[in-house]
Amino acid sequence: MAKLFAERGEAAFRALEVALTKELVDTEPSVLAPGGGWITNPGVVELLRPPGCIIHLRVSPAGALKRLGSARVSRPLLMESDPATVLDRLWAVREKLYATADGEIDTEVVDFKQVAGKVVLLAQGLDAGLA
Repeated sequence: MAKLFAERGEAAFRALEVALTKELVDTEPSVLAPGGGWITNPGVVELLRPPGCIIHLRVSPAGALKRLGSARVSRPLLMESDPATVLDRLWAVREKLYATADGEIDTEVVDFKQVAGKVVLLAQGLDAGLA
């Protein structure tokens, strides 16, 4: 990812996200777990709905930075000297888009297994509501 960003830029990366989403639309039911910027691609949400549902795995900018630890240096958007400010700015831009999700799980208050279980329950409940 970092190499793609460096060589071709964020726009090229986002175009690949959209192309992959289009490719996966007509496949068997599955879980797609894109990164936080995926939702900023115009029209990408509409590619999945219906029948798909979107579940926002919420983490605060501070929580995300803590989780990334030293791995943040491999994240192209966080290579600036103040990654906390960058994450705050990204959250401000993306928050309204994330709010359009069909469901949300606060990943800062549950562990990985609980997140997985909640995703399944939410998706089943949302699926039943869409039928």
